Amino acid sequence: MSADREKNFISAVVYVHNNEKEIEYFLKYLNKTLMSTFENYEIICVDDESKDDSVKIIKNTAKEFENTTVNIIQMSYEQGLEKSMLAGVDFAIGDFVYEFDSCIIDYELSLIIDIYNKSIQGYDIVAASPEKNNNILSSFFYYVLNKFGKGNNKLKSERFRILSRRGINRIHQGTANIVYRKIVYYSCGLKHEHITYKPLIKTNINKNFLYNQNIAIDSIIAFTSIGYKISMAATLIMMCLMIITVIYSLFVKILQLDVSGGWMTLIWIISLSFFVLFGLASIIIRYLSMILRLLNNRNTYLYDSIDKINKN
Repeated sequence: MSADREKNFISAVVYVHNNEKEIEYFLKYLNKTLMSTFENYEIICVDDESKDDSVKIIKNTAKEFENTTVNIIQMSYEQGLEKSMLAGVDFAIGDFVYEFDSCIIDYELSLIIDIYNKSIQGYDIVAASPEKNNNILSSFFYYVLNKFGKGNNKLKSERFRILSRRGINRIHQGTANIVYRKIVYYSCGLKHEHITYKPLIKTNINKNFLYNQNIAIDSIIAFTSIGYKISMAATLIMMCLMIITVIYSLFVKILQLDVSGGWMTLIWIISLSFFVLFGLASIIIRYLSMILRLLNNRNTYLYDSIDKINKN
């Protein structure tokens, strides 16, 4: 049986945060799926400071696995999905690395193997995406990123993905800190693909609205030009309003209409002030975007410990 299994070493990185209800089922079926296809693999659970019994359940479940090592990275404090997964991928040693952003399974387990088979056809990044994104805010977020981001991106909602070692090395060469991994993955120049599937159940994968909102805002500012374009559009509008106001004030003066004293001077000052204000805002936003991109090369993550569980 061993001779029939894939020889590539596989790492599976799993994000865990208060998942005591799902983690045992997920790990057992993930291990069963990987064991049936790969000769050598590891499972890395990144615990983002869970407050429940997630870690205890992981340790008890991992003791039942005979053919692999389960590693538990415990973050020093809650740092969110992006930094936690970056820690897990950095620790992974596989030729190919799975990223599971959630322990909730709404897909056929065979899909895990399908995206691997697609990857070995020459794709460095392959993701599993549901057919339809029912979250309106999420759909709008991806629309903005695809519309105003650099490159020909086709970002969409994803459940999990696989990265080749070449893809991981390329990403690490570009940045040490990632605001939003998917943008970096699909803008690194490597070949990528999506496999769509019909969800088996209706789930709420992204529960932390505030964290997702912050990630969305940071990503739009850092990776798109929409802020600069909005500011420039506002500047042009104010410039047009200023021109109209100046023409109107000249019209009033020529016809010597009865207006309050100082009105024309005040209008001139207000119009000019708004014009300068929006002009400066455009420049500031442009520079802030550049600074944010540079800051992506600084700071990473903090973890408290790494535990290895292996029955052997």
